[in-house]
Amino acid sequence: MTGGLCPMPDTAGVVVEPLPVGRVFEGSSVRTGDELSAAVVLAALGRGWAPGPAECWHGSAAALRRAAEEVSGWLEDAEASEALAYAAESAVVWLGEHAVPAGHVIVGGDGVDVLPEAEAADCYGGGEWA
Repeated sequence: MTGGLCPMPDTAGVVVEPLPVGRVFEGSSVRTGDELSAAVVLAALGRGWAPGPAECWHGSAAALRRAAEEVSGWLEDAEASEALAYAAESAVVWLGEHAVPAGHVIVGGDGVDVLPEAEAADCYGGGEWA
């Protein structure tokens, strides 16, 4: 089952391990798009993100973790690839809200970076994810 972004759980006041500033996840130079999506999902799950409700394609955070851990190369199932990409979009938004140091933003291109807001605006034209 595929769909849009999964609803976000209520995580107000949650304190999570911050992402480092700079390149957080390498893109196509070292991994496929599906592997990048899986890495983002696993990082968010490891910091306390728990997408819900059960109606989302993965059914549970544990099932999503298992699916992401099994990604190697490109997924052969286009629906699974699309669903993982949607989960990664939700995860990166959550990471941007909860795991990015103050004054920084998370941006995507060929990989995922955490940059100072001013640098991101200069380099990415404000094209941040969160």
